[in-house]
Amino acid sequence: QRVAREHLLNPASGGLMYQRVPPQATVGMSITGVTADGSHVESRVELVRNVDDQVVFVVSDGREVPHGQTIELGGAM
Repeated sequence: QRVAREHLLNPASGGLMYQRVPPQATVGMSITGVTADGSHVESRVELVRNVDDQVVFVVSDGREVPHGQTIELGGAM
């Protein structure tokens, strides 16, 4: 059986369930996102930086993906 959107909903809130991950624990995870200049990135997290109180993921080729522009991290949307 496939996973449907309804399987991911939190019954109490009606919103999508999520799991908090400490930023440093993301090193080595796969990431899909968009850089500040609009470039699409599919890579692995090599480093995590804090820029103006915002988490920024630095990927293998040095490009940076701000947390707010992350589409998928570690296989989770």
